[in-house]
Amino acid sequence: MRELRSPDPTAILEPARPTLAILIAVSVISPLSMTLILPSLPQMAADFGASPATMQWSITGYILASAVLMLVMGPLADRFGRRPVAIAAIAVYGAGAALCLAATELWQLFLGRTIQATATGGVVVARAMVRDAWPPDEGAGVLGYVLTGLALGPLVAPPLGGLVHELFGWRATFMVMLGLGLLVLLAILIGLPETSRTRVRSWRRMSAGYRLLLASAPFWWLSATLGLVFAGYFTFIGGGAFIVVNVLALGPAELGLWLASTSLGFILGSTATGRLAPRLGLAPLMLGGIVLGTGALLVALPLLLLAEPTVLGIFGPLFVMGIGNGMALPCIFAAVAGVIPRFAGSASGLSGSVQMFASAGATLAGGWVATRWGVPGPMFAAMAAATLCSLATALIWVHRYGR
Repeated sequence: MRELRSPDPTAILEPARPTLAILIAVSVISPLSMTLILPSLPQMAADFGASPATMQWSITGYILASAVLMLVMGPLADRFGRRPVAIAAIAVYGAGAALCLAATELWQLFLGRTIQATATGGVVVARAMVRDAWPPDEGAGVLGYVLTGLALGPLVAPPLGGLVHELFGWRATFMVMLGLGLLVLLAILIGLPETSRTRVRSWRRMSAGYRLLLASAPFWWLSATLGLVFAGYFTFIGGGAFIVVNVLALGPAELGLWLASTSLGFILGSTATGRLAPRLGLAPLMLGGIVLGTGALLVALPLLLLAEPTVLGIFGPLFVMGIGNGMALPCIFAAVAGVIPRFAGSASGLSGSVQMFASAGATLAGGWVATRWGVPGPMFAAMAAATLCSLATALIWVHRYGR
């Protein structure tokens, strides 16, 4: 008689590891969809009879809706599993793209964009899956590679959106989003495994996860660092383009290329983190990245205040800041998800919401700085203030809790 063997318990406990390609695809669809319509906004405003400020809410509203939805997606991923939430998020995103495609009234477009923001669930799930399937130091490396792919979204989305618009009109950009949503959904259904080994079995325990996180000092120091790092960059997003166009008289195409250099820097930094994090750990790369970005802004600041601004004088420091952010952010994400591992989804959602609200606030602040002064010096001063604060919160976390 054949001997019956009990299964290896370690085989049961070890979660399946998703491929990097699917993690990137699930993550990138949200930031790509945020900026794909940027070149089409003037024509969309004309077609709907809206002012530029009103049409800008198709971007700002998307960011704010993403911030709110992140608060929901994280606990849902802990309650029902990562894979079901990813499937639902991308499916609903596709419905939002279809509504935008068919919109004949402005409110229909804004509603569709709000529904599309459910794609942020992919970002939450991807971060939680990395925490499930890899130990923290390795997870930071994996997140570095994921964020490298994630940075390609803002890098290619505006040129791609502009090309599609030129060839087929602005509605075709939503057809592209719908097609991308269907492809990502198919990839999830075929190739994305479930990585969560445990479930939060009741709504009471789900709320307990948030209560634990809200009471966790390490979580808040890390979330503050995350929000301030993003605030430093999104201050420029809010008003930098206006300043650069008016001060340096750059055209849209040239401006787009220089803006892409920041994403290129981010890709270089996150790729370096992917290679170095398993050997160096989270804290050195987190601090090194923030110091690099802050240093670039502080070096550039007196030159921008005292001398005539140049293209390299503005975008050179932004390129270095992009490298620093690419180094720091994967480490922050990995550390946040590891504060309370069984609530990694909730931690990813809550910290992501902090990140998005900080980004939205910084965008408004950047617009105010651009309107008030209209030159790059004060803009860089505001950015440096945010990154200096992020360095302070990161140092506190490393000193008290970091390994």
